[in-house]
Amino acid sequence: MINRFCLAGTVATAALSTLLLAAYSASASAPINTAQTEPCVWKPVVIKANGFINGVVYHPHPDARGLVYINTDMGGAYRLEANGPNAGKWVCLTDWITHDDWSLSHLGVETLAVDPTDPDRVYAAIGTYMGPSAVVRSTDRGRSWQRTDVPFPMDGNGTARNSGQRMNVDPNLPSRLLYGTRTMGLFLSNDHAETWLKSKAFPFAHDPVGPTKNTGIVFTLFDSRSGTPGNATPVAYAGASTVSPDKLWRTRDAGNTWTLLPGQPTGNLLPTRAALAPDGKTLYVTYVVASGYPGPHGVVGGTVFRIDDPASDTPTFTEIAPAKGQFGWSGVSLDPTNPDTVYVTTLCRYGEPGDDIHRSTDRGATWTPLRINEHRDDSSAPYVKDFGMHWTGDVQVSPHDPDEAYFTTGWGLYRTNNLRAANPTWSFYNEGFEQSAALDLASPPSGSAHLLSVIGDRDGFRHEDLDQSPAHGRMGQPNDRGQTVNRTMGTTLDLDLAWAAPEFVVRVGVRAQFSNDGGFTWENFVAPPPRTSSQPDKPTRAPGWGRIAISHDGGRVVWAPSNADAVYADRTPDGWSEWRPVTGLPGDISRLTTDLAIPRTVYAIHEHTLLVSEDAGATFAPRAALPELPRKLQPVPGLPGHLLLTAGEKDTSGLYRSTDGGLIWTRLAPDVVTGPRQLAVGAPAPGQTYPAIFISGTAGGQRGFFRSDDSGNSWIRINDDTQHFGPIEAMTGDPRIHGRLYIATNGRGIHYADKPR
Repeated sequence: MINRFCLAGTVATAALSTLLLAAYSASASAPINTAQTEPCVWKPVVIKANGFINGVVYHPHPDARGLVYINTDMGGAYRLEANGPNAGKWVCLTDWITHDDWSLSHLGVETLAVDPTDPDRVYAAIGTYMGPSAVVRSTDRGRSWQRTDVPFPMDGNGTARNSGQRMNVDPNLPSRLLYGTRTMGLFLSNDHAETWLKSKAFPFAHDPVGPTKNTGIVFTLFDSRSGTPGNATPVAYAGASTVSPDKLWRTRDAGNTWTLLPGQPTGNLLPTRAALAPDGKTLYVTYVVASGYPGPHGVVGGTVFRIDDPASDTPTFTEIAPAKGQFGWSGVSLDPTNPDTVYVTTLCRYGEPGDDIHRSTDRGATWTPLRINEHRDDSSAPYVKDFGMHWTGDVQVSPHDPDEAYFTTGWGLYRTNNLRAANPTWSFYNEGFEQSAALDLASPPSGSAHLLSVIGDRDGFRHEDLDQSPAHGRMGQPNDRGQTVNRTMGTTLDLDLAWAAPEFVVRVGVRAQFSNDGGFTWENFVAPPPRTSSQPDKPTRAPGWGRIAISHDGGRVVWAPSNADAVYADRTPDGWSEWRPVTGLPGDISRLTTDLAIPRTVYAIHEHTLLVSEDAGATFAPRAALPELPRKLQPVPGLPGHLLLTAGEKDTSGLYRSTDGGLIWTRLAPDVVTGPRQLAVGAPAPGQTYPAIFISGTAGGQRGFFRSDDSGNSWIRINDDTQHFGPIEAMTGDPRIHGRLYIATNGRGIHYADKPR
């Protein structure tokens, strides 16, 4: 439980003006009053993991037993707590990243490194989608950071993100770091990552075209035994993911020159990961063959090589792959007590038996598959029970305990404490680690569940207990309510429930589905009719995605697919009618929602225009032009025609209210609320009748999350600067619990704020 401190502000009143076809009033206000505070509590809604981990890093220092880090593709970096109240849990180290820190905000941590001489020093490289990036450094295990923006782009959620690690600390001169970049060659820091310079001696940068275009140098590795403390380590290695012969590089003079390892394999093999024996005399390298991407997907082949005497003039390359086929090899790690024992992971071996770990106790001469898919315990997160092992990108053995290891998958981490057994057992070990890309939320006004969600890749979840991964798993798969047919559909974009009958729920992804029991069981709607000539330029695939809404009483559903014309269907005694075309609703609408007090009123936003249906979505007509570029439209429960709207460009946007169904709009607290992005309402404060209003964005000159308990007249900040969670995709308040706000993040799962009870 983490206490946060909140900042409150006051608002005064008002002048009227007109904008386009809609009238609105703007109220002046005093600056936000920072004297008032209110404690609040932030916690995750427990799903556990649910995303890909780029790598695992154990700290090797003797005083750092149990200290482990992970870097993820879009969920930030984590540290495993060994002691204290969070012992045994993963603690996120990057929640300070704000929504407007563009490439960083997507929370892709491309690589992570520790100082092997200092248990407290750690580095993380944060950047996603080949955009602006930074290396951050910490001297307190990631509790606080200093930041350096770097000139080279990172792609934490990009191609070959299973490779690594790209960044490493010189074990003999720990102020010195190497970084293998994706497009700009090798970079060097001599001051604990405060500044970075491009190595002029390293001749390779990246392939200009093809699947390895933005992959570059995928790992760096120091040979500590080649140097002495206080001096730069002479021998280091770097692996480049390239179809050229320039794959494995080494320096023997502390980076003054770099040369290719003689005798190495060429062709289409791409280096992925490497492990060096403590004496520096044996180097293991895994390889993939790419078709489209060199990992963690798109791999169609690969192998493993052992290189004996890699620092000598005549290193010996021996191919030791346990098997070959339409899959590659990625993770590699050594037993800390016996360098002849090596572990490697397959990558992209689909079907049976799926990806696996192989063990050799004789330097790769013979191998034993560990059959990880047959010896796993998923009881802590039942949603993973039907997943076959895939994307085992990394395996790391503890440097302090040869029986402890982690491996990564496409959905989380597994750990064993009996690695040297004939059949090690693996537990899904993700306590505190939340990496879902949540896309929409709904909190029912009644019923046993307090939260429904839809998720990228994994359908969504129904939470009755926010502190437990749901026992019935994800929405759509067979569950404990008797659903036997699998209705999962992967990424699910939009979700809605009938406010007066919340047992009726609808959602949309590649198809539209409905539930009659509050999200336990699901059925497919009949596919919509073929598109009409109003959208001739749309793809011809089956209609899907888009926006969906269900009427106040659950009797009608309106669906506006992203690639077809809008349709509606009515509830019948036997289920649902055929889809019928909606009149007056253009394609590509950005919002679709029902009034939460008028049973047959539905709202939609197309570009800058509010459209309204008064016949439950059968026909729509323009009502008004909206004040600014609309972002989020929120009906207010129990108040007919009351709407809230965030609109405008990023940090110049405003918060607006209409009490007449969208004809007239009043801007709320324009001097305080200056950059709202997301918007939600929740249960009223004691003694109040108007629901609490929540926003994310900027208010009172601060970025964060804010609540108003008096219809938008004053605002309370409900987070501090350590709790931003990157980009926020959706929010909803709990209609039954005052002060509770749920937020859907793009990579950090779902979190909620609570007033102290």
